[in-house]
Amino acid sequence: MTFTNEERRILMIPSGWQEPQVVINYIRPITPMLAHLNRPGDKRPETRAYVFHGTGNLDHYANAKANGAYFRRPFHPGEYLDAKGYRVKGYIEVGSLGSGGLGKKFIIASTHCICDRRRVEVTIPYAERAYNCGDRRLPWSEKERGMPPLAVRLFGARDPVDGKMKPYPNSFTWSLEIAMNDELPNSSVDWDESCMTARWYAVRVALAHGDDLTKLPILRHHDVTEKECPSPFVGPASEEAAWIRFKAATIELYKFFRVV
Repeated sequence: MTFTNEERRILMIPSGWQEPQVVINYIRPITPMLAHLNRPGDKRPETRAYVFHGTGNLDHYANAKANGAYFRRPFHPGEYLDAKGYRVKGYIEVGSLGSGGLGKKFIIASTHCICDRRRVEVTIPYAERAYNCGDRRLPWSEKERGMPPLAVRLFGARDPVDGKMKPYPNSFTWSLEIAMNDELPNSSVDWDESCMTARWYAVRVALAHGDDLTKLPILRHHDVTEKECPSPFVGPASEEAAWIRFKAATIELYKFFRVV
């Protein structure tokens, strides 16, 4: 779609941004009998919020395609040391086996998609759960489960075992990672255009699935778990203001496409 200069100004579309390539490249099972740990495959009951993340990797090559490959990386059974130094059986990173037969624990994490300046890499279908914001930063309790009040309020559900209300954000969120790779050194163009791709794709997904972004919460990972993510949108007043502008521009873009 072509935008006029006035539309670009109102919708905060960077001057050089172009509609990206959308690549469906789902995380696949390791074998017919072994699902990938990063894609549980179970369905989300509903969408209660859109959650934006930042990849945190500034490496020049850490674009959407590279991050997608990271989430799809293989693993195999092995042993590793847990946080207390105990030997534990589980799954380890391929190629990590070292002395004593110990490897590096496979870290489970995933997202529905990753966006950079020119590409959207879709790794998990919209309707499935992704392991995108289950980490906990606050003191643990059975009610809050280490999460802030907003997460408790938005993502509460009955525990299937004890029947108590507890927050389960991964079950109720659609997630998107914004690539933070420093593709254009000493320039903010790469970040600005990646953010635009993220806004554009979030709006596209919302319209396809009937999610009203004027009503549905648009959140940072930080809002759900207090993790500093996406880091360019968390911290000093200027970064908090940048998040407010990003969120407002996403809503305006949604309203624009809703009537086009």
